[in-house]
Amino acid sequence: MLDTLARKAVVYDLTFLSLNFEVGGSQRHTLDLGRKLSCDYGLRVRHIGTSAMRPSPLLVGEDARLVTYLDRRGAGVAGMLLALYRELAREPSRVVVGVNQSPMTAAWLLRFAGVHRGQIAGIFHTTS
Repeated sequence: MLDTLARKAVVYDLTFLSLNFEVGGSQRHTLDLGRKLSCDYGLRVRHIGTSAMRPSPLLVGEDARLVTYLDRRGAGVAGMLLALYRELAREPSRVVVGVNQSPMTAAWLLRFAGVHRGQIAGIFHTTS
C-alpha cells in the first residue's frame, strides 16, 4: 500500500487539519489564510475537521465547500487517525498544516506511518 501512495499524484498543495470549525479564533484565521492562499496565489487548499462531521455556523457560502469532516464513527482518537489516514491516502497534499497541538501531532504520526510524504507545518494560536 505504501508503494501505491508514493506513486499517487498530489491533489492539493496545502491541507489544513483542525479539530473543528465550531469555535472561532484559530479556525477563522485558518479559513482566512486558506482562502487568501487559494485566491491570491492559486494554491489548491483544503481543510479537514478532525473532531466532528457536522457543518459549523462559522462556515457559510464558499467556506462550507472547503471543509471535509472525518467520519470517525465514534471511535475516538484511533478512529480519527484511521479516517485521516484514509483521507490523506485518497487525496495527497504537498504540505499538511496542523492547527494547534492535536492536529499537529496527528500530522506527524501520519508522516511517520508513511501515508504523507510531503512536508508538515504547524500553526499554534493562543488567547493569552
